[in-house]
Amino acid sequence: MATPPIKTVLVLGATGNTAPTIIHALATHPSNFTVHATTRSKSKVALLPGSEEVTIHETDYSPASLSSIFNGIDAIVSPLPATLASRQREFIDLAIAAGVRRFLPSEFGVDSAHPNIKNVLPIVSKKTEIVDYLKQNEDKISWSAIIVGSYFDWTFSRPGWMGWDVPNGKAVIFDGGETEFEATNVVQIGRAIAAALAPGNIDKTNNQYVYINSFTLTQNKVLAMLEKVTGQKFEVSTSTVGELYAENSKKVAEDPAAGMMLVQAALYGHGGVSNFSRYEGGKGLWNERLGLPKEDLEETLRGILGRF
Repeated sequence: MATPPIKTVLVLGATGNTAPTIIHALATHPSNFTVHATTRSKSKVALLPGSEEVTIHETDYSPASLSSIFNGIDAIVSPLPATLASRQREFIDLAIAAGVRRFLPSEFGVDSAHPNIKNVLPIVSKKTEIVDYLKQNEDKISWSAIIVGSYFDWTFSRPGWMGWDVPNGKAVIFDGGETEFEATNVVQIGRAIAAALAPGNIDKTNNQYVYINSFTLTQNKVLAMLEKVTGQKFEVSTSTVGELYAENSKKVAEDPAAGMMLVQAALYGHGGVSNFSRYEGGKGLWNERLGLPKEDLEETLRGILGRF
């Protein structure tokens, strides 16, 4: 029997790097979702055009507050920061009690389902534990875990991240720049979430890891296109992901920023946990299955450069 359609969707957290785009994608999707979102302070919420009908709930994220908000919700999307992501098990219990039917946990990065992930990125194992908890409760609630690799367009807003310093025309190229990696624009993440919850896909994405991207790239491809659209040669230095990983492994216990450098090393190939578009055995990209558009690298980079 087909799953009843998802009609009402709640996004946990209306601010941050991805939430406004996710909210917009849901609010403007042809499925006509009724969209809700939570925030600690409504004054900090800046909804994108087209999202005006979204209901914003101010909350302290206490169980009592969330229980009230979760009532009547069909699906919850959880693009939460680390400070709240650790509480997702509690949120899942509250969702089950409220009758929520689908939960999308805070994934949206490297493949937390990869068998080597606990060795490569122990910090990501917490995400695996959340999906394991959802698997234990599949008789009460379903789930979809969206895997996207790196946030491509957001990368360039932080000079130095992933080796790119566009304002200063500098780049760090790792391992010769020919290692493939997965990169996803934030708008594509929003599209994927909305598509995953749409009537034609809700059964396909039931209790599944869903792999999407905007591009499968190499650093050399990105560098060549950056130099084309800027009309300048970048100052290039070189390193290896092995060095990046080893250096930051020593610091991660004391320095949270070092953990992000380990993620960067993994995104660029360390441990083999990120190139999911090349997976065999049916775990490849869902882009076509979800009807996601093909994106253009040059157009993306020109749009990014227009923000500087």
